[in-house]
Amino acid sequence: MKKCNLTDRERILAIVINRLMSSQLLNRSGDVHNEASWRDHHGEMKYAHFAYYRKPVKGDLVIGRTGWIGGPHEFSIGFYHEPLSDGAVIREIGSERLCNYTNEEFTVIAGISKFNLLEGEQFKFSEKVQAAFWKADEYSYRFGGIEFPGKWRAKVWVREAFGGHRDVSVPFAIEMNFDRHTSLKQTVALLRAGGLGTKSFVPEKEKVS
Repeated sequence: MKKCNLTDRERILAIVINRLMSSQLLNRSGDVHNEASWRDHHGEMKYAHFAYYRKPVKGDLVIGRTGWIGGPHEFSIGFYHEPLSDGAVIREIGSERLCNYTNEEFTVIAGISKFNLLEGEQFKFSEKVQAAFWKADEYSYRFGGIEFPGKWRAKVWVREAFGGHRDVSVPFAIEMNFDRHTSLKQTVALLRAGGLGTKSFVPEKEKVS
């Protein structure tokens, strides 16, 4: 697995451009004023887009609508932190720096998964977890995503190869604490302790609702 050497800002903006490009090709009927037009037939948000149909909330990736006349700056695209009477507090991508960005309105860049917007130590640990799956070399057990219930706590999803060998199976989660010193070897051990390579997958048809 190739390690990403881009900064958080470079990586996230590259992903945004890539996802918007895909949307332009694959979802030409998308309407920036209609949320439903960006979802798939299962109702899942599938395509990246500029969401003019809603107001930003904390954590949204946003772009300033009119503040580009003087040229872009580090807060032109950033994370919405809280509203102001004539703008908003914006957090810089890849840092904790905040800016009172006034005399401006913001548009949400929607349809980008939380996984692709990870930053800092959480992004680094997500890379380590994916490397741990390769290191463990358990063919039927595949990385299925990662969430962070807390700053230093991860919830790793494990899915079965091909979605299930016979029947569609249900992914399971492994929760663990970590810090910036958690090694690849320790990560493999934490995954194994949570069932990687040993826990049986439950067929979806047997899942209790």
